[in-house]
Amino acid sequence: MSARRVLLASLASAALASPLNCTSNSQAVALTQPYYPPTADCIEFKVSVTITSENNIFNLPRWNDDFALQDFLNLATTRAEAGIPSPIIGKQNETATHMIAASFCTPKTPGKKTIILATHGIGQARTHWNSAFDPEQFNFVQHAISQGFSVWFYDRLGTGESEKYAMPHALALRTS
Repeated sequence: MSARRVLLASLASAALASPLNCTSNSQAVALTQPYYPPTADCIEFKVSVTITSENNIFNLPRWNDDFALQDFLNLATTRAEAGIPSPIIGKQNETATHMIAASFCTPKTPGKKTIILATHGIGQARTHWNSAFDPEQFNFVQHAISQGFSVWFYDRLGTGESEKYAMPHALALRTS
């Protein structure tokens, strides 16, 4: 792997940084995506990201049956005058490490020195940007490469080939 690619991959992994606290390590892996533009050199990565986040701690009553749960939800979602106290009883920092799948594509012929960071929407994966369906019309990565740009795109936590998210302990419901 060229020094240029290693440098660009390191910069791309830093793009996942969290404002609270984040460290990352990355490693190149075998290509798994169904399509990459023929005019690009592409690399896939698994990026290990350690994040510390501030999470709410919930204190909710036990419900004896579905009717009790429905009563609680009706009261909790009415106006503030209903007198229901907040179910949030505090906050707790949680540190976790997750594996994020990412791709980096750069034009085979030298182009612009700009890297586009592409983040997909809810329910999508990085294939949203690199569609194998009619790539001349629907593939953003191919279009960006044709304009001389490099593109770094990834599967958000819980989607595609990234680690599936497990609820942190601090978010787990605490029942009395």
